[in-house]
Amino acid sequence: MPSTDEVLQNAGPFGYQLGFGGLAGYAAARALQTAGRIGLVLAGGTFVALQGLQYSGYMTVNWCVTPPRRACVRACVRLCPPSIYRVTTAFP
Repeated sequence: MPSTDEVLQNAGPFGYQLGFGGLAGYAAARALQTAGRIGLVLAGGTFVALQGLQYSGYMTVNWCVTPPRRACVRACVRLCPPSIYRVTTAFP
């Protein structure tokens, strides 16, 4: 069994390593959290801006353009004429 002096002597490097690892982990987590928030705000803002442009008439979005799935393509053909399968813009 180690003596008290040996335990205290070995606790210094262990405590330093544990403290540094904890601080580095906390800093990395905060940085990723901030980057994630900024990314989500940008994605949401872009979606809201595109919806606003569509609502105001500057842009037309054809929601029938989807990946080729059988049921979806059948519904698309019934709902949308084939000549407008793209997004069109009308900026002044």
